[in-house]
Amino acid sequence: MKKIMMLLALILAGCSSPEAQTVHAINTLSYPTRTAQQPASVTANISPDDLENQYSSNELLILRLRSKIKAASTDKIRTEEVFDTHTDVAQAFNALSRLEQFQALNTVYYSEKDMKGMDEIHQKLSPLI
Repeated sequence: MKKIMMLLALILAGCSSPEAQTVHAINTLSYPTRTAQQPASVTANISPDDLENQYSSNELLILRLRSKIKAASTDKIRTEEVFDTHTDVAQAFNALSRLEQFQALNTVYYSEKDMKGMDEIHQKLSPLI
């Protein structure tokens, strides 16, 4: 019986597509926590180029993840699939919404010169590519 359960687990794990795993991972990510305003001495030491590079890198990660999910999950969908929270399509749309929230946070962190916040976003999203 134990062998059958292990075989079933392996089969089910093998059926999960990389895109479905990405969607699940995005839906379980926590957002970086906001800290108090950084002192001017911290933000003064951040190079504008470093800030821009991190912002652009995060934007590219978000764009790639969004494209990956859209390509795999939004072709030939039915409206009812979007609103049934148990469907893969609904989970994909939830992941896309979460990516929009990460993008908004990235923009806020960029405007506040919060390199730590942008680094956290990068650390959370880069393993998913």
